[in-house]
Amino acid sequence: MRGNITRRGKGSWRLKFDLGTDPVTGKRLTQFVTVRGTKKEAEAELARRLHQVDGGNYVANSKETVAEHVRGWFSANADPAGTTRGEVRQTGREPDRSAHRFAHLAAVTAGPGHGMA
Repeated sequence: MRGNITRRGKGSWRLKFDLGTDPVTGKRLTQFVTVRGTKKEAEAELARRLHQVDGGNYVANSKETVAEHVRGWFSANADPAGTTRGEVRQTGREPDRSAHRFAHLAAVTAGPGHGMA
């Protein structure tokens, strides 16, 4: 098993589990989560999260806002040849006009296959 449960207080449990290794540094990635409830509920939550990690669809929390994520996505996927104003209107690919509407929302770090289309 790649995770463990530690009692943190009355009715509080800390889950620690592996997310794999960082492809760049090769270091082990570990996630910590606090679960309130019984030990049985904590064990079920750990099993659920490990199943998500194994299935490749675990999404970790992030402090990045949706607006920051959208701006980062647009800068990473920008057309190197440049985009004309008409193309922006047709495709809707102008981050600052729509990203500010979501600036207050917290984003999640998307796993493989969760990219914006």
